[in-house]
Amino acid sequence: MSSARLVRNFSIIAHIDHGKTTLTDRLLEQCGQVDHQHVHDRVMDSNPIEQERGITIKLAPVRLNYLAKDSQRYTLNLIDTPGHVDFGYEVSRSLAACEGVLLVVDASQGIQAQTLSTFYKAVDLGLKVIPVINKIDLPSAEVDRVLLEVMELCKVSEDEILRVSAKSGLNIETVLEAVIERIDPPEDTIDKPLRALLISSYFDQHQGAIALVRIVDGRLRPEKLQFIQSGTSFFPAEIGIYTPKQEKISELTSGEVGYVVTTLKDVRSLKIGDTLTVASRPATETLPGYKEPQPLVFFELYPIDAADYSALLDGLEKLALRDAAIQYSNTHSSALGSGTRVGCLGLLHAEIVVERLKLEAGLDLLVTRPTVPHTITLTDGSEKVVRTAQEFPDPSSIASVTEPMVAATLITPVKYMSKILDLVRERRGRYDSSDHLGDRVVLHCTMPLSELITDLHDVIKSVSSGYCSLEYEVSGHQEVDAVLVSILLNGEEVPPLGFISVRDYAASRGRKLVAQLKDLIPRQLFSVPVQATIGGNVIARETISALRKDVTAKLYGGDVTRRKKLLAKQAKGKKRMKAFGSVHLDQDVYLQLLRKPL
Repeated sequence: MSSARLVRNFSIIAHIDHGKTTLTDRLLEQCGQVDHQHVHDRVMDSNPIEQERGITIKLAPVRLNYLAKDSQRYTLNLIDTPGHVDFGYEVSRSLAACEGVLLVVDASQGIQAQTLSTFYKAVDLGLKVIPVINKIDLPSAEVDRVLLEVMELCKVSEDEILRVSAKSGLNIETVLEAVIERIDPPEDTIDKPLRALLISSYFDQHQGAIALVRIVDGRLRPEKLQFIQSGTSFFPAEIGIYTPKQEKISELTSGEVGYVVTTLKDVRSLKIGDTLTVASRPATETLPGYKEPQPLVFFELYPIDAADYSALLDGLEKLALRDAAIQYSNTHSSALGSGTRVGCLGLLHAEIVVERLKLEAGLDLLVTRPTVPHTITLTDGSEKVVRTAQEFPDPSSIASVTEPMVAATLITPVKYMSKILDLVRERRGRYDSSDHLGDRVVLHCTMPLSELITDLHDVIKSVSSGYCSLEYEVSGHQEVDAVLVSILLNGEEVPPLGFISVRDYAASRGRKLVAQLKDLIPRQLFSVPVQATIGGNVIARETISALRKDVTAKLYGGDVTRRKKLLAKQAKGKKRMKAFGSVHLDQDVYLQLLRKPL
């Protein structure tokens, strides 16, 4: 148990690859909490994908014991958060568990879109922001330029900005001293009824679901506990802290951050942002900000080998135990066989889910194009959420369709501004406002989520030579004239190839898809029309010409009528074959098609 005045709770916020995790490693070393016999980088990243990709996927707290220059020993609770927008809700809950943040900016890259997004979240929560410029020892570092950007953004003087090198350990001690001096200690509310904020959770194979909590009021002891919002109750098997290893302690008091082993078998019963209290004498007020995570991107997974379907379900079930934001349900396709429809928080989250399934379950998977949920109001007044093209209702029963919109923030050098805005307009977006940040411009735009989840990020990097950064968050819904584009092969509909599109873009996307199909589908012994249709009206068509057998090869001279007779017989046979024949698409066609953007 620590005195509240000697406790500091803080987090580190930064754009990807600005050195957030390396700085965390140096802080651990400075406080003597790294096992020097087993030293490795990215101490806080336990997941192999985190280690490999150099990103933080899962929130992780650690308690630092630091002897300051005033000879007092302080307890510093550092919460290492993911910075990506897909995990924005978890980030907001972890920021709510702190009194201050370190804003880390790369000296060679300056402020990026992701930095801005998380900075404004911290400001909205009333947290103390300590600006830190990292990588000052790089040959490409532009410290003076970045200083001006940070001063303009944070409204601070030059003396208040820390300059460090997390890689070499330069000036790391000044960071710890600044945390103690500038960040306020938590309120001492140990005498109030227990209220603890659930900031994250994960599943342990031996201990079950483990809750990571920040104690706001009272003290947490080994007695029956209950989550107010979900109503889940349990008796804790263990209470402890991370140093960064698990360390069991007798109790957690107000202001402290630690873990509770719940012994629950499913992490989905732990809702991020929920309030934990004592079951026998519960708190009357819940902590603000609780909401259910809502999947925004949906896609379907099919095993390449049909025999792996049960292994796919087992792998998803194990993943869902560790990640409560994943939603999945069984589906079946006549072309691809049995599979699952998966809902994720965003594109990065979806990539991680697929990568973990391939890595941990050893599966070879076919992944369909990601889609976003459309809310459809039917003519009878009822609402239906459509996640795939196959669920799209009959057009005559539709009153209106809405799609999710995002507020996008783009930071780019001024010379690329016109190209970026042209791209935003091409993707049905609109320009809202702009701010200048040194020699760069911050663009605020609104656009449909469906346009952003395709290849927009790659195209933006291409037109800006890699200098533009993008961040977004869902801002609401907008009515749209959406239609279902169906694909017909030889007059028969192929449901897996259908897609939902805005009417204005349906014809061009339909033409592009049928052109791709013409190149990918093997030729048959009869001509095959490939058509894109909207409600029975053909909007695009290509014809795959028939393979022609030379039936006159056996002729050697003679009357020309014999040749004409053989050709007429062949034409009659092809006509009959076209009437009764069918086209079967190989899985390879789907694989190649899904790799091509529409």
